Amino acid sequence: MRDAYAPEQITMKRSNPVTQSTINELNTVLSKAGKSVLLALYRTPRIQQKVLAVNINTSPTSLSNLLSKMEAINPALLNIEHAGRSKYYSLTRIAEQYVSSELIPKESYNINTFFSVPAGTPLLDETLGILYQFQSLAGSEWLLILDDMLLNGTNAGEDRDELSSLYTQFIINMKQMYVQKESLSIRKIYDELSNSILTGRLENYLKGSLKDSHALIPLFDLEKQNPKKAIELINYAFAEIKPQVFGTDDLSLFPNNDLPVSDEQYHAIFHRLSIMINEFSNYHESKLQVLKNWEKTLYTSNISLYFIAEKCNTIYLKESEKHSQ
Repeated sequence: MRDAYAPEQITMKRSNPVTQSTINELNTVLSKAGKSVLLALYRTPRIQQKVLAVNINTSPTSLSNLLSKMEAINPALLNIEHAGRSKYYSLTRIAEQYVSSELIPKESYNINTFFSVPAGTPLLDETLGILYQFQSLAGSEWLLILDDMLLNGTNAGEDRDELSSLYTQFIINMKQMYVQKESLSIRKIYDELSNSILTGRLENYLKGSLKDSHALIPLFDLEKQNPKKAIELINYAFAEIKPQVFGTDDLSLFPNNDLPVSDEQYHAIFHRLSIMINEFSNYHESKLQVLKNWEKTLYTSNISLYFIAEKCNTIYLKESEKHSQ
């Protein structure tokens, strides 16, 4: 049996871009609804069908029929992962490249300049540079050392101060990409690792260490797609959490409970915002300090965090005023 970390598997790989003939063929066979599915999965990979239906604003039945048609397309566009009775959908490499080259540049965004959509390329370039430095410093056993650090932390084994520093920054960058849903950038990093065991371990590590961020990822993703809806969702949630402070008018923002996220996602967001209210009070109204802490622990600086801080500050001031009377 050949070692999973054999030297010949350490060679860095470069993926070939999707060909123009494939692009032309997909442009012909894909409907507008099919392209919306690809865009939704590009932004939010590995999601269940019911969540995907919410994200593209269609019924589960219509989506089921559409996915059946898309599964028959060659080359394959959808990866389907079975977990018990649930199915999780994500894009194949070709589908990701097609969306990146054909659909993303053609989207029309109407985003207020107050909001910023972070570019993934500088972070990707920085992360690749860190990975190359780690590989060069660690030598031929770099995959084993990286795997050891993922399993046991950076203090295991002999003294590796410089390697530990590179590893720590690499993990921070990966968490930022994961939270920001930069799936193509993450895929390129996995390509560079070129080892299925290690990429699986890294994926599990990221998911396990981002439990706090996971709850807000749908909110951050919504901010990219529709900043106005993201702010409305925050207002709606705070009106539910603290109606005595904000009143109930904002509960009419989504009549019939037609939220822009799934019920499961909203409940997670609601719970996390409740925790953030308590975190804010622990900082004694210091918005700057709590924002720095959130940006550090949530691995993002989304404008949503600033708006959440303002809402928390309003609660703090109102409740402080009440207690002083």
